[in-house]
Amino acid sequence: MLLLEVQNMNKQYKEGFEVLKDVNFHIKAGEIVGLIGMNGAGKSTIMRIISGVSTYQGGKIFFEGSHIKKLTSMQRKKIAFLCAANNLYEEMTVADNLDVFTKFYKASELDKQAMIDELDLQNILKRKVSELSSGMQQRVAIACLMVGKPKLVMMDEPTVSLDIENKCKIIRFIQSKRSPETGILITSHNAKDIEDLCERVYIIKQGEIVEESTVKTDFTKREVANRNNDIIKII
Repeated sequence: MLLLEVQNMNKQYKEGFEVLKDVNFHIKAGEIVGLIGMNGAGKSTIMRIISGVSTYQGGKIFFEGSHIKKLTSMQRKKIAFLCAANNLYEEMTVADNLDVFTKFYKASELDKQAMIDELDLQNILKRKVSELSSGMQQRVAIACLMVGKPKLVMMDEPTVSLDIENKCKIIRFIQSKRSPETGILITSHNAKDIEDLCERVYIIKQGEIVEESTVKTDFTKREVANRNNDIIKII
């Protein structure tokens, strides 16, 4: 089943610069899909548009078969977006942040406890977010993002600049969230992350999707040939 379908998405800035040009892609329920490209290619903009944070001028977005132009409150709770700014309340404790998002999504205490356990947050619940390392903040942000059990999850560079422990924890967590009801879209500059997580990838250059590849065939062969985990070397 198609969970998300983007048809001919276009976006221009007021100055006339085209940041997205006829972008087409889809995500099926049960898939983890990668969106890769250099900085400024349009990856984050696509996620911001789908999540309702940003507007666009042309094209259509279909979510669960319905054409969406402006997200309803129910759709906003089904679509989760982890952006570079983690959207946490920095002067509140981890526990208080989790409570805020649990109430927003109308999630249960069991759902909240599951996130605490799966992301090993038990020992930092009483600490302020501002006191945590970037890796721990990312784990808290993901817990808050996922407590509502969204149908579509979009993560913009979820492991960038993290130490190996936090990176591995987040990779394993994302892998564990693959399910027949959920679709996940991630961006990354690291080919190993993409290979570990995704079945398919879309390559975007200067606002255009230029290629769709399966990870275990075309993409992996090119990654090995380049002998470099930096995706910029591949595209």
